[in-house]
Amino acid sequence: MALTAGPAGTVAARLLALAGIKVVLVDRVNIEQQKIGESLPGAARPMLERLGLVSWIEKSSSIINKGNLSCWGGTQLVATDFIRDPYGCGWHLDRQQFDQNLRDAAEDAGALMIKGRISSVVENSHGIQANVGDQSITAQWVIDASGNSRFVASMFGVSKHRDVPLFALYT
Repeated sequence: MALTAGPAGTVAARLLALAGIKVVLVDRVNIEQQKIGESLPGAARPMLERLGLVSWIEKSSSIINKGNLSCWGGTQLVATDFIRDPYGCGWHLDRQQFDQNLRDAAEDAGALMIKGRISSVVENSHGIQANVGDQSITAQWVIDASGNSRFVASMFGVSKHRDVPLFALYT
């Protein structure tokens, strides 16, 4: 099993590795690249607990998030107050640290991390072969968790489906 190492890929890699499946996680890992912070609501806590990731999130230099103001499909700001949320407050995430901690959690579960970029992907009689630098990985399954770039999927000619455009302002 080969995956790319964003949050979705690293969580999938962790769960698969914990289930005893051999997993290779591939990512360029550019810690110098700034990423806009994000928030997780307290409602994510039960899922994070089931995944065994709460301690990894808490290591991410996260700041407690007591609420959000958001505007979805209209002009009015809507307040979401996490103080009264049954799951408690959420987190403002340091994305670089958050992503690194998720990679660490996947490796801790047994996933193999390869730093680099997939340069080519082909299907052959042994499965799917991906080349990363001078290394070649053969897998029966590949999960393309590369986000909007859909890097691996595009190599197989998978077309992109667009959702309604969204806008986020972070301050």
